[in-house]
Amino acid sequence: MSETSARSTKRGPEHANFGLRRSDATRARISEAASARTEDKNPFYGHKHGDATKHRIAEQKRGQQPANSRPVVADGVAYPSVTAARHLHISPALVIYRLKSLKYDYHYAESDVDTPGCVGSP
Repeated sequence: MSETSARSTKRGPEHANFGLRRSDATRARISEAASARTEDKNPFYGHKHGDATKHRIAEQKRGQQPANSRPVVADGVAYPSVTAARHLHISPALVIYRLKSLKYDYHYAESDVDTPGCVGSP
């Protein structure tokens, strides 16, 4: 996934399949197709990536934010993700706790990660 598409991932009601209810027949067809790709029916079954391929994949992913990271605002300062914990010298679990709590001034940012003034953004 490219860096641009990772940041524009739609979640919740904005996603095209949000609230989609599949019929039992459709779910059965999807399950059957997925079960047909097990073990020796999978073209990559029994293979491993070589060192050169692993290195190339690592280089391509270097510097990219994970698709599921979301910008965080902690005490009025914007951070690119829960990595705010590094700057605040607390654990990521504590940042997540504070995001969910009403006692702290922590929330997910509405804007993109490249917001000017965002601590730790590329």
